[in-house]
Amino acid sequence: MRLLSRGHCPAYLADEAGVREWAPADTGLPLGLGELDPGPWAYETRPFGPGGLLLLCTDGLLEARDGDGVFFSPEEGLRTAWRQGPPTTVETLARLVHRHAGGMLADDLALMAVTVAERPPRRRAADQAADRAADRAADRAADRAADRAGPRPRDSARRRPARPGPTCPSRPARPVGPVGPVGPVRPDPVRTPTRRCRPGCRAR
Repeated sequence: MRLLSRGHCPAYLADEAGVREWAPADTGLPLGLGELDPGPWAYETRPFGPGGLLLLCTDGLLEARDGDGVFFSPEEGLRTAWRQGPPTTVETLARLVHRHAGGMLADDLALMAVTVAERPPRRRAADQAADRAADRAADRAADRAADRAGPRPRDSARRRPARPGPTCPSRPARPVGPVGPVGPVRPDPVRTPTRRCRPGCRAR
């Protein structure tokens, strides 16, 4: 993991070795004073993998005080909650800091807990079965709606004319007029003399 701080609060790493602050050696100037330190800014690289939890927070957590002016410390809450995962860790620390400050925080509070999973989490069998049941119900509903709608009526005005069949090569095809509302409009038939092009031909 790469660490870069410009006046940010330190992060906290919780693992089997305990809880400790994670902050780069050079915290740098706050972001609002960038003209005094234009950079380039260097970052530190530290190992972070499965088996640990990293807490990121704003100063609303670390500067919360009780009635005697004592600042809140997240270490104890991290020791008891980090093994239960990020959601429980965040909920536990939020509850503890509000209790420490008497239910009223003087500054904004943002918490983020991060872990690295060894493998992607598998979905529960119950969730997969629920998804399949929902898909089947949606299919049945679509089938019922199609049955109630009935067959779709054909638009006779848009019917395409039938394709002409094979004709005798010695006799031209009859002319076909424009397409009407029920198909092609044929002109009056033109009588042509009967002529056979070869033995067995039935064209007329």
